[in-house]
Amino acid sequence: MFIDFYSIHSINNGKVIIGYTEYFSKYFHITVTKRNYQDIKDIPSNRNNVIIKSNNDYFLIQCIFYTQYIKSNKIIKFDYKKHNIPENIYLMIISLICVR
Repeated sequence: MFIDFYSIHSINNGKVIIGYTEYFSKYFHITVTKRNYQDIKDIPSNRNNVIIKSNNDYFLIQCIFYTQYIKSNKIIKFDYKKHNIPENIYLMIISLICVR
């Protein structure tokens, strides 16, 4: 199974990751944002909004899948350490785009 990552860029308190998963034959748009407890306590955690704790920080991972997308000619290597993404957040991102 292959996962193609097209872009990863920073936003306020987080990252946006765009790519393609062969497992679902779909494109994905993932937003990972660091939140405080007051911001996330009323957000339901479901398959599109995942709340996860890493050390003392809370993260909201929002995942949207598309069947059609403008394919990028550039595939990048995704290095979670380079982008300062905690390991458990990285594992959740991979599981969201590989397991449903």
